[in-house]
Amino acid sequence: MNLYFFTAVDRNPAYRREAEILIASGKKYSRDIHLYNIPAGEVWNRYKVKLIASELPAADRYIYLDSDTVLTCRGDWEAGDCQGVSDILYFCPDLRDKHTKAFIRNHTVLDGDPGAYEYILKIWREMNFPIWCNSGVVVLDAGTRLPFTTVWQKWMDRVDAHCDKGMVVGDEAPCMFARQEFGLPLLPPRFNGCCKWQPIYDWHVLIHADGNVGGAKRIPYNNAVEKVLNG
Repeated sequence: MNLYFFTAVDRNPAYRREAEILIASGKKYSRDIHLYNIPAGEVWNRYKVKLIASELPAADRYIYLDSDTVLTCRGDWEAGDCQGVSDILYFCPDLRDKHTKAFIRNHTVLDGDPGAYEYILKIWREMNFPIWCNSGVVVLDAGTRLPFTTVWQKWMDRVDAHCDKGMVVGDEAPCMFARQEFGLPLLPPRFNGCCKWQPIYDWHVLIHADGNVGGAKRIPYNNAVEKVLNG
């Protein structure tokens, strides 16, 4: 299977260093990860959808990775269940509604946009409480890539239409709705070990310092980086 791994960063030196480490982890585990530069004026987590939908080299499967991820082994990215985005509350379903409401609020109200918050919350309820997903690892087969990103962009446009500022910066609320409408599978947790919200196990094939999490939660990511650089 022809896999196309890629990431994108702006000029922020910290993010560029993360991307270098991610690419180094790919080399260590025989996975070629391609770097894209985010154009000036673009918001990184909005540009992501444009990039995934852009004219990329031919491949059987496309794997977008945020710069603050690192491979821990070669992994089974060719597996049949490797498709979709990650349910970051996989290990805490009992807290799903509470946390999802918090995620929605953090992506809207804290940015001073209660109108968008009310709209997203309304749609979330109408769609029977879809799962909040992390968009830091997006895996799409060739036939799925463009149809899914079209639906994802449609939902971003709908959310933006309810935003007084003209745009809700984050892409994850629209991703939640797009995944539900499209019927996109969930990635098994081994493909996106999010340090911020999940316990990390030896079977994780990728570690994600989601939101550049710090403190003790960052240790699994730091350990994986150390293994790449010095192991």
